[in-house]
Amino acid sequence: MLSDREIKELIRDPKWYYILAPLVCVLWPLWVGFVSLPAAQTAWGDEKVFYAKAEDVIADIYKIDPERFTAAQNQDKAAVFSYPAAVEQVARSCGVPSTEYKLQSSAVMKAKEGQQTQDAQVTLKQVNIATFAKFLSTMQLRWADVQCTSLKLTKQKGAVDLWKVDMTLKYYF
Repeated sequence: MLSDREIKELIRDPKWYYILAPLVCVLWPLWVGFVSLPAAQTAWGDEKVFYAKAEDVIADIYKIDPERFTAAQNQDKAAVFSYPAAVEQVARSCGVPSTEYKLQSSAVMKAKEGQQTQDAQVTLKQVNIATFAKFLSTMQLRWADVQCTSLKLTKQKGAVDLWKVDMTLKYYF
């Protein structure tokens, strides 16, 4: 076994560099040809399959809700958030008629560090759980600064899956 001192002397010996440099120059193309390139080709094939699936999903989203794409393009413009417009748009996309929801929004308030907030009370009168979940998730996905701060579900008597939903939303400017 070599001691630490002997190992240090071997490392400092320039003869090793004359052996290691050509050895690395020979092994590098072999590693690239037999390991790296085949792995890259496999990854490329996997990415092409994934991309084809993603294109199908994007096409489905565009068929269901084409407004998502125009909303992303219009975000560059100085669009002001409005609870009535946002709730109406999401309710329409979820199939909730305007007679089945009620909205009350408060004035814009200053919060900490100059940030502004606005609260809104939204009541969905008679919806099933799936529609409610779609409404809330769409609201929070479209406007990332909207948070649900309180939520109350009340089961409607005589119905299997009808609920009255009272929620408080908060938007951060």
